[in-house]
Amino acid sequence: MSERAWRSKIQTQGRAGGSRAGHHQDESSPSRASGRAEAKATDEAQRRGETAAYIADLAGDLAKMARSSGLDTLAYILEMASLEADNTTRHMDGRR
Repeated sequence: MSERAWRSKIQTQGRAGGSRAGHHQDESSPSRASGRAEAKATDEAQRRGETAAYIADLAGDLAKMARSSGLDTLAYILEMASLEADNTTRHMDGRR
C-alpha cells in the first residue's frame, strides 16, 4: 500500500468515526458513553496496528534497498525497525 493510499485510508476512518449531523444522542447515558469509548479505543488500536504494519513493510523495503547499495549498517537498523513494527502488529493481533 502506498503512503498516499494509507494516509487517505486513515483519514477516511477518522472522519467516519465522528458524530453524524442531525443525530442527537443522550450524552448522559453511561452505556452509550461506554460504548463510544470502547469503539474509539478499538478504532485507535486498529489504526495503530495498521500503522505498525505499514511501517514494517516500508522499513523492510528500505532495508533491502540499503543492503543492495552496500549500506549494511543502515540496512541492519531498518531491518530492526521492520522487525519491531512487525512484532507490534502481531502483539496487537494477539489481543483481538
